Amino acid sequence: MTLNDTIRALRRERGMTQEQLAEAMNVSAAAVSKWENGQSVPDILVLTALADFFEVSLDALVGYTVQAHRRGDMVARIRQLVVQKKHTEATRAAREALRRYPNSFDVVYEATQAYGYSGMEQNRPEDLRKALSLAERAMVLINQDQEREKHIRPESIWSLMGNYHAHLNEYDEAIRCYENGNVAEVNDIAIANSQTELGCYDHALPKLSRGLVVSVIRLFNAATGAMNCLIASGRQQDAIALASWLCRALDGMESTSGSYIWKMKTILYTNSARAMVRMGRMNDAELQLRQAIHCARRFDAAPSYSVNGFRFYWGEEKSILDITGETAMSAIARCIDRNDDARAELREIFARLQA
Repeated sequence: MTLNDTIRALRRERGMTQEQLAEAMNVSAAAVSKWENGQSVPDILVLTALADFFEVSLDALVGYTVQAHRRGDMVARIRQLVVQKKHTEATRAAREALRRYPNSFDVVYEATQAYGYSGMEQNRPEDLRKALSLAERAMVLINQDQEREKHIRPESIWSLMGNYHAHLNEYDEAIRCYENGNVAEVNDIAIANSQTELGCYDHALPKLSRGLVVSVIRLFNAATGAMNCLIASGRQQDAIALASWLCRALDGMESTSGSYIWKMKTILYTNSARAMVRMGRMNDAELQLRQAIHCARRFDAAPSYSVNGFRFYWGEEKSILDITGETAMSAIARCIDRNDDARAELREIFARLQA
């Protein structure tokens, strides 16, 4: 490959225009055009600068094997610096990566986050403006992301832009961006917080109170799943501690005797009993199961799957999707019948306590 072909190939590999390469080399676009057409040859100082810029040896530049490029390393470095909150170093690394790879989605996206975090955590409006500009550029380049194991979706970039506008106190624009990225209502709380800043309390409060309830239910689902993992892997004490903590957290959330929270606590106490039986703590397991039955009877006496049964909910009437059992008592039986070593002992205790 001739020198002019090599320069053209390396430029295109970077996704750069002749004008962008000319700017990076501090020469005219006409000079770059002449190099690539074979009408002129860069002098030795410019050749050295080109080799450094494209991360190849001088031999490679004039026609030998091209060395491996470092774009992935540069992206990883930016990400690492952001995580370490070394914002000055992160933005410096982002600037260098952008100079070399101005049309790489990976580089532009990571640079967006570098400038965004710097702007938000250091109160630097100029970095937030730069992050917004880069985010718009990332939207243009996002189709390059199709081969990544975990794709970055446009909605994620819209949400980032919403964060940046909110930190700039541009709440109307923040809401617009959040709404563009509001898949499955993931940005409802962010939208509501911006509405609060604008004084739109009647619009914000229902979203925020719904966010509270959704967060509690998600926490419960995560906790019960974690307890099943802990019990199965022999970490009984951790499972017991998790159930105890969440039961205390839920104590102040019920607003009616039939609140769904009583059914949630039923399952937590039953799982705690499962763990205690495995530890040989039969008396403690019986106390936990007794608590589970008490909660189940309170729920089943006036069952309610309405989110209005939660304190701090001020939104429209909605129902909770429940798959734990038709009643709270049947939820205990279903929980006991999970495939573990404690099943027989728990069945015996459960039957005796109901007698």
